[in-house]
Amino acid sequence: MSSNQNAYASIGYKFLLLEHVALQDPLSVSVAILHQFDILPDMYQIGYTKLFFRTGQIGKLEDTRNRTLNDILRVQSCFRGHKARQYLKELKRGIFTLQSYVRGEKTRKEFVVLLQRHRAAVFIQKQIKSKVSKKRFEDIHGATVVLQAVIRWWLVRRCSGDITLLQFGSGKSNE
Repeated sequence: MSSNQNAYASIGYKFLLLEHVALQDPLSVSVAILHQFDILPDMYQIGYTKLFFRTGQIGKLEDTRNRTLNDILRVQSCFRGHKARQYLKELKRGIFTLQSYVRGEKTRKEFVVLLQRHRAAVFIQKQIKSKVSKKRFEDIHGATVVLQAVIRWWLVRRCSGDITLLQFGSGKSNE
């Protein structure tokens, strides 16, 4: 087969871009493809099993086919890029959600520890304040007892045996 003649089936499979004509016979598929690419009927001739093209027509078909395939590949590449970016965005969103969850769990655990420490500090402060208050009370109580003892001793010395003077107010109201 020379370069200017092709079997119907090879044209159909090589240049087939429309799916609805794929179920027809190879001759009608080949003619539909030629009409799709605007190849005029005087630029080719139909034989029993082959198509015969004039010079340059196969090159024109091949160029159109290559441009179309490149455009298809470009669209597919753009779509794959879009899907990859979409997947990456979804993956990032999942990562952010997971990080947020982990940070929340970590913060909650730290809060529990912090709350325990706070309660322990409050308990220690309460115990220390209680001991300081108790010590202060004991100091004041001891000083009061000593002061009372000194006053009683002074009163006893002053009165030197006069018991009526020791009874406050009773001796003076009788006189």
